[in-house]
Order: sequence, then structure tokens, then C-alpha cells
Amino acid sequence: MERSPASEPSSEAPQFRRLHPLTLLVRLLMSLPALIILLLPALRGQTIDRGTLITLMLYGLLAFPLILAHYLRFRYALTPRELLIESGVLTHRRRSIPIDRIQNIQIERTLLARLLGLARVRIETAGSAETEGEIAFVSLAEAQRLKEQVRAFRSGPVSEQAAQPARTLLFAMTPAQLLRSGAFRFSLVYLAGMFSGMEYLDLTPEDLIDWVVRGRLHWVQEAFEQAPLLATMATLLLAALLGWVAGIVVHVVRFYGFQLWQEGERFYRRSGLFTVAESALPRRRVQALVIRTNPLMQHFGWYALEAQLIGLDRETQGVQTLVPFGRLSEIQQIAAHVWPIALPTAWQRVSPRMIRRATVRYLLIGAGVLLGLGWIWPEVRWLLAGLPIGAPLLAWLQYRRHGYAVEASYLFVRQGVFRHRIWCLPYQKMQVFSLTRSLFQRRLGLASLQVDMAGAPAIGGPQIRDLPEKEAEKLLQFVYEQFQTHCRMQSPAS
Repeated sequence: MERSPASEPSSEAPQFRRLHPLTLLVRLLMSLPALIILLLPALRGQTIDRGTLITLMLYGLLAFPLILAHYLRFRYALTPRELLIESGVLTHRRRSIPIDRIQNIQIERTLLARLLGLARVRIETAGSAETEGEIAFVSLAEAQRLKEQVRAFRSGPVSEQAAQPARTLLFAMTPAQLLRSGAFRFSLVYLAGMFSGMEYLDLTPEDLIDWVVRGRLHWVQEAFEQAPLLATMATLLLAALLGWVAGIVVHVVRFYGFQLWQEGERFYRRSGLFTVAESALPRRRVQALVIRTNPLMQHFGWYALEAQLIGLDRETQGVQTLVPFGRLSEIQQIAAHVWPIALPTAWQRVSPRMIRRATVRYLLIGAGVLLGLGWIWPEVRWLLAGLPIGAPLLAWLQYRRHGYAVEASYLFVRQGVFRHRIWCLPYQKMQVFSLTRSLFQRRLGLASLQVDMAGAPAIGGPQIRDLPEKEAEKLLQFVYEQFQTHCRMQSPAS
């Protein structure tokens, strides 16, 4: 049994409840994709070998009994002091989650669960890197009851409860805005899945092209056969088009019906097409704010606002979107509900020697990648001719987009060429400060300042690259002094 030392045994006998009976149906349907994969050779007209047949028999003998055993062995109870969860078929496990440790109860509803009137309940605690407990599945009314009951227990007895803060809607995404924002997305997730499926089905891209251009478009296939380079360019264009369409689909599925509202010191967000999820974002867990865009979005004046948090489950990777798509003025208004910030009007540039270092880096990386691809795909070798122009141009763009600004309570860092990001970093939220010097940087007298925030990604986090060494040391000393000062003052950004 897992129990926090701070928790005490409840004076009330816990009233245990079971999952909804339709949980059996949901879990059985969720196991069907594995069965379909096992039956795929038979569905394609192939003979099922003895090993596959034995596997199917074991599936039929074990799948439903295990689902039933899990259902019968799972139960939960909520008391004024703790949430108890008992589970386990072979190994019995009893989890005790103190009420005062619960930070958020997330109600998640997949498409199948919504059709059956069910919901999944996820319990998160302070500082946890993953979900502490999960109850799947219960009725929507029961999920709401658990959420409201935990909230009431955390507030204390009725006589001691303060007035509940008003709920303020900060942002709601319209269907037109959702579709417009999806047009700026690009994803290779579904594209990679499609090609993996084709490989599993023993299909080649040529088979796909033959299916697309058959009939009246046979001349296209003949042109591809006569000009392999044209076929290569058409394949890349088709892949880009599919990636763009996949990006729209992923974005719409994720942010359909997106809403953000505030209640006191907590923000709540709800979104999802097939899986509707509602989650809470305590203001004190926000470590950094990130304004994100890309060249195309920025050209039309659109941005997104993200919050870097500590203690979220690993599925979100420490990042929660506050505004998926909005104007810069709207982004700043909503960011002000988290911290009283204003974007800097002037940015300090890093050393121009960054262009030289980045050019050499891009030349080496680009040549290595293109030579490797050319070994497999000779048609792409002609792209090597563009490296002497593309590498310096990309390095110059990186220099132009990179910079920092020092404000009274925050350090701002902007970076990225194809993914523009502006980091807003409160001094007192900073964790580790470090200066790094690579081999090329030492030769050029440069250094990079790395600021680590709790919950920040290991790659792609805020970093001021290629500062002159003396300037980097002065900036490091200044940031550290501001960190100490703001921690003593307990600024409003806490």
C-alpha cells in the first residue's frame, strides 16, 4: 500500500464503488485492434500458420477473463481525507492519495466513452511527473461528483469555505478560427503511419502512384518513367501535401471546441474532437510563458501562447497551450492574467560571428545528410549545389531572429527560424545557470548562456547563443543577482 507520511487514517469507513459495467464492453472493443492485426493474414487471403492459430486461441481464452478479472478487482472510495484505489489481478495494489495532495482531476472522454455516457478520471498531485491514479470508466455524473467532492473536501467544512471565485472565460476558439489555424500546421505523424502501414501490407509508393494515375492519367506515369527526377519532385510534393493535410487533421482533432477560463488562481481548459479532455493549470505551477509562431503565421499576424509547467503528466511533456491561435494583442492580454508582462520593444543582438559558426555547422550537417540520402536516393544529390547558398542564408536568418531583452522582473529570449519562439522567464523561477563553449565558439571567443527552468525540455529550451565571452559572463552574473533579489522580495510572478 502506498501512503503519504502526511496522511492519517480516515475516521470514516470508506464506501467502495466499482467501475461502470459498460467498462467491460469498452475494454473488449479496445482490445479488438490487436485481434485484427493477428487476423490480418487471413483477411488478405493468406493461410494462417500454426503459431498464429495458437496465438488466436490464447487470445480468446485469456482476453475476456482478464478484462473481467480487472473489473472485479478494481474499486475506489473517496473520503474527506483521501482517495483510495484498489486494483490488481495477480498482485493486489492499494493506493492512498491524500486529498490535500490532489492538484487536479482531469475528466477525459473518448469518442467511444461519449457514445456510452462514460468518462475516464485522471488524478494528478503536486510535483508529480505522471498521473497518480486513474479510474476508467465511470459515468459522466460520477466523474463530475468525484471532481466536485474533492474540491469541496479541499475547501474545508462549509462554515470555513470562502466564496468561490467567479469563472471568467478568457478564450474560446470558433470553428472558422479552428480551420484557419489548421492551415498553418504540418505534421508527418499520420504520413509516417501511412507508409508504415503500406510496408506492412507489402505495398510500395509505386503501387500508390499506379492507383492514383491509372486510367486517363496514364500519361503521367509515362512521364515519370522517362524523367526520374520529375517523379522524385512529384513524390516530395505529394508527401508535403499529405503532411499539410495531416497537420490540419491533427490540429482540428486536438483543439476542437477549445476553451480557456479562469477561476481564482487556476486556469481550466477543455478541447478535443474524439477525446474531450478538461484539465486544470494552477498559476503557481507555471514556470515560463512561450509565444510561438512561424514565418507564415507571423506574416498574417497569428501567434500561439503556451505555458511551461512543472509536475504535469508525461503525455503533455510539461507544455500546455493557453491560446492555440490568436492575434498578438490577444495573446498579451491573456498572458497578463498569468503574469503582468509586456513584450520588449527592443532586442539585444548576439555576436555577428554567429553567422560564421552557424554557416560551417549547416554546411557540415547538410552535406552529411544529403550524401547519406544520395547513397540511397541518387536523385537528391543535385541539392548539394544549393548548400553554398542555403547554409549562409539560414545562418543569417538565425542570427536575425535570435536575441534577448532584460526587463525588471523577466528575461526574454527569442529564437528560431522556422519555429519562432519568445520565452518569458521570471528570474525567481529559474533553476540553473550555465555558460557553455563549444570548440568553434572557443576559437571565435563566443559563449552561450543556458537558463534551465523546472519542466523545460532538454532540447529546444531557452538559450542565448553566441554571445561575446565577456558579455556572456556579465549577463550570467546579472541574471543570478536578479534571481537572488527576486527570491528575497517574493515578486508577484511567484
